[in-house]
Amino acid sequence: MIRDGSLNELKVIHHLLFQDVYAWAGHIRTVEIRKNVEGAEFFLPSTNIGMGVAWSQGELKRDHMLKDMDLVTFAERLAYHYDNYNFVHPFREGNGRTQRVMWTMLCHSAGYDLDWRQVGGDENDNASRMAAEDRDYSALISIFMRIAHPCDPSRPFNMERIPAEHLG
Repeated sequence: MIRDGSLNELKVIHHLLFQDVYAWAGHIRTVEIRKNVEGAEFFLPSTNIGMGVAWSQGELKRDHMLKDMDLVTFAERLAYHYDNYNFVHPFREGNGRTQRVMWTMLCHSAGYDLDWRQVGGDENDNASRMAAEDRDYSALISIFMRIAHPCDPSRPFNMERIPAEHLG
């Protein structure tokens, strides 16, 4: 279960998802990357990944790991944190799937289940780009308002709640 959104947790998730695909599964990138879209900006420089995740993790902790929030506040704060982690992009490939697993588990602990089946890849990419480039979180907030559903965080988390297409 995700406890604090640390780099080690991200590395474990990435390794579990991609160990049969990439020899470097679970290892942070050492190259600079950006989305393969005209005009896309680079993600955080690889030399700053540890610091970037630590800062994002600190922001998340200041928001009490998204616990005890009404749905609107939860969606707004999740959009902010999702953008922070997305900018770090610690791996060469598989960042989106890794993040979706992390957020699904973390949000369950905060009292919300996320149903990613309601979000298409293009919609998520466009919303993420708006947040990253324009600081406009409205599309991400809209997504999270739609896919977040209250749950009982004391109920054990079931990995089967994560759609297979997000598991590598």
